[in-house]
Amino acid sequence: MSTKLDAIIASLNKTFGPNTISRASDFKNLNVDRIPTGSYFLDWCTGGGLPCGKIVELIGQPSSGKSLISQMVVTEAQKQGGDCVWIDCETSFDPKFAEKLGVNTKKLILSQSTIGETTFDLMFKILEGEPAMIVVDSVASMVPMKDSEEPMDQAVMATRARLMSRGLSVLNSKNKKTLIIFINQLRTDIGSYGGPQIPTGGRALGFYASMIIDVKRGDFIEKSKERIGHTIKFRVTKSKVSPPFKEGSFDFYYDGTINHVSEIVTLALLTKKIDQSGAFYTFKDKKFHGREAIEEECKEHPEFIEELKKEIYK
Repeated sequence: MSTKLDAIIASLNKTFGPNTISRASDFKNLNVDRIPTGSYFLDWCTGGGLPCGKIVELIGQPSSGKSLISQMVVTEAQKQGGDCVWIDCETSFDPKFAEKLGVNTKKLILSQSTIGETTFDLMFKILEGEPAMIVVDSVASMVPMKDSEEPMDQAVMATRARLMSRGLSVLNSKNKKTLIIFINQLRTDIGSYGGPQIPTGGRALGFYASMIIDVKRGDFIEKSKERIGHTIKFRVTKSKVSPPFKEGSFDFYYDGTINHVSEIVTLALLTKKIDQSGAFYTFKDKKFHGREAIEEECKEHPEFIEELKKEIYK
């Protein structure tokens, strides 16, 4: 090691404050804590859950499951004793539906700020209290102050993109421990050939986000010709904290439940923890005829699910 360089580092820390610069091994906050998502499959795709101290973007079409996943994460964060903040820019938060998903609405901190600059100022101040997570629902509903003040016939250009670029740079510098989820919607880019779908708010969020998850609605789940749920598909399109480009799905039922048995069996097959040969499935010394037999074993014996999880996440 360079004695001269160490002397310079000590001098810089004396001038600018302790731990301004040091060896990487001396930084204690580089290990990323995570909050589970409430889905075994999504946890596996994200490396164990969504990262604390980072920005995560959930993008997708309307009713694809972005807010649903965010509320599932809130539920898990509250189980860990964390404070959660929901900024309802769309003024669409439904406490009854959130409670179905396990959210404790008595402890959830809610704001219905819609002006973009005010929303960012609110987040800057809230971060001083180090909550477990903040959810912004959604970027498309954050109205820049200039847009709200100008007449409707007055053309405005890229005001939301400038708002996001400025606000995110400050937010990223202030955030140390809080998971921040920005829910975003896709819009058709009419200026490009073929009308590709792009997220609102410019490119800044995609740059500052440590993880981007693309969410899509899959097939409906029906019982006696009645729709009782649907499949939620997801793909991690960017991740700085886990291997990216993993994708999966889970079945969500409108009574607020998830088919955890189905997703854990799918994961076990995907990771080769369960061997399949035709209609026969083998896990260690246990053999099953048909997938239904494995799922029935999971339902009757919760310890079997825990055994599968242990092997999958090993």
